[in-house]
Amino acid sequence: MVTPDDILAWERRYGRLPANAAVLMASGWGARATSVEAFRNTDSSGVMHFPGFGKAAVDFLLTERRITGIGVDTLSLDHGPSTDFAVHYTVLPTNRWGLENLANLESIPPSGATLFVGAPKIAAGSGGPTRVMAVW
Repeated sequence: MVTPDDILAWERRYGRLPANAAVLMASGWGARATSVEAFRNTDSSGVMHFPGFGKAAVDFLLTERRITGIGVDTLSLDHGPSTDFAVHYTVLPTNRWGLENLANLESIPPSGATLFVGAPKIAAGSGGPTRVMAVW
């Protein structure tokens, strides 16, 4: 899971997160996208295993940094075996967005890109498809 220490390590290398930043987790999980089984990574008990943000990381981002949203290259903002979806319930009610199943995150530079997120309005929907583009 992404931790506050991961964020601080990133900042030591690239500088403090700018205001209104999007924080994207590039775990490399997209390499599994050609196989449903590999992407879901379900164990014999039916529990999925994949990376995601940890609750402590999003608490840090919401209280110590001014972010606009978060994104992941996996099925969920929360890590695979999550049962409480604490990251969803912490980030989304704050009028910030969360993007899942992002492709090609490894192609984006670690800092300095501008992210465009276009989402259609879906009546009474809790989420939906979006087109996301990064430019630098």
